[in-house]
Amino acid sequence: MDAEQICRIWDTHRDRLMLIARAMDPLVSDGGADDAVQEAFIELAKRGQPPDDPVAWMARIIRNRLLMWRRGRQRRRERENDYARMTWLVHRDDSVAIDIDPRQLTDALRTMPDDQRQVIVMRWWGDMTFRQIAGVLGQSRSRTHRQYQHGIAHLRTLLAPETPREPSRCIR
Repeated sequence: MDAEQICRIWDTHRDRLMLIARAMDPLVSDGGADDAVQEAFIELAKRGQPPDDPVAWMARIIRNRLLMWRRGRQRRRERENDYARMTWLVHRDDSVAIDIDPRQLTDALRTMPDDQRQVIVMRWWGDMTFRQIAGVLGQSRSRTHRQYQHGIAHLRTLLAPETPREPSRCIR
């Protein structure tokens, strides 16, 4: 297809295709409908010959894109819900777990200085050693360990203020 044919189809059918896209998935934002229509035109441009019925052909492309995005949103929601139900801060030996509301933990992490938050996330969720973390951050292991200890103390005060503080233990 040449550019003139695509421009003619665009000028003739763009508005109808936008209405069709919005009707197919009313939950998608206007930007999603725009994206689906644009992707249909990209697919049209890739074709060697125009389809017999460009509106029906592009409506099918739009529908397929919107269904794919809807399924993706649903899978993402399910993963997020599963993740929200997870037990957080599992101890290294997996015998001790602290059940924390993920939103509460996220809010607490947001209040921390960047360096402490990064060290804690890399240590607990990234399962990295202090040596690895120090290498990533370009600092000494002792500084990394201090940031970790200060961050954990901060989290304890925010998330379990009634819990007495344990004596610090050596962490390898």
